[in-house]
Amino acid sequence: MKTRSTAWMALVLAAGAVVPLGAGVASAQDADWVWVSAEATAGQTAHLLRGFAVEGDVARAPLVATCDNHMVVYVNGVEVARSDEWQSPVRVDVAAHLVPGRNVVAVACRNDGGPAGLALRLDIVGEDGTTERVVTSDGWRGSEDAPEGWEQPGFAFLRWPRAVVIGSTSETGSVWGAVMTMREATPAEKIQLPEGFRAELVHSSQAGEGSWVSLTLDEKGRAVVSPETGGLLRIARTGPGMAAVERLDADIGMCQGLLFAYDAALRQRERDARPPWRAAPAARRRRRRAVRDPRGAGRLPGQGRARAARPGARARRHDLHRPRQPHAAGLEGGP
Repeated sequence: MKTRSTAWMALVLAAGAVVPLGAGVASAQDADWVWVSAEATAGQTAHLLRGFAVEGDVARAPLVATCDNHMVVYVNGVEVARSDEWQSPVRVDVAAHLVPGRNVVAVACRNDGGPAGLALRLDIVGEDGTTERVVTSDGWRGSEDAPEGWEQPGFAFLRWPRAVVIGSTSETGSVWGAVMTMREATPAEKIQLPEGFRAELVHSSQAGEGSWVSLTLDEKGRAVVSPETGGLLRIARTGPGMAAVERLDADIGMCQGLLFAYDAALRQRERDARPPWRAAPAARRRRRRAVRDPRGAGRLPGQGRARAARPGARARRHDLHRPRQPHAAGLEGGP
């Protein structure tokens, strides 16, 4: 893959004419927070996009993006990610959607209220190891309204105004902090495993995702995590070392134990809200609840009945094992 440190030109067919996209991709640059106006309003929509060129074979193309509050990300007209949680940037490999020559990354955004902004970083890694980076900046174009097909490569977006830069993602003092800076967990190669096993670091807990207490896999092999406070997170592997994180629409959380079995999510939690470092009185008991997804839509809308387990102890019990019968789930672990 060839790289160029100077600005290069790419071509897009626009209104029957060939026009330049403008400045090229920075070799090393932090993403800016951008929007379509300096002051965001409640319910405001923003359609932001940028053209770029690809030369040579692409090995991988990790894309990281976040938006306050909602976004749908397209690459060459194909939806590759969506999110409603700006605290947890989406991470996905979009190499399969890139083509030699001109390409377009476009994001449809919507603000609920208060400050608004989009931040995106796309690293295009060639087979030869070289990297080009596309980041949100004032080189992007944006509009509140957009016609059908605006996210496609042939759209004449250069007629749109330039995006407004709200700030840099490297500014820790901004309203969003350093949310685009990834925190790394223990490297996979440092984990000791039995012969024949292999570890892969898929996702590290990021700002806004809390302290993870329990974790399980759902029926599709996606990780479901219960933080110490707040609701459940679902983490889906999207590529080597890449994952998409979403908050589940379920009215449960703070699970000491979590397990998927018999098309239901079984959880173990404390009856009261005592901090985990406090000794538990003998009368305190844990309860297990089953949460089902009757339509298989990836949601956990309701809870089943609660059933008491045996009294608690000072140390939390986190383990759940698959019951032999759907109506009886056992608890184990300890001490």
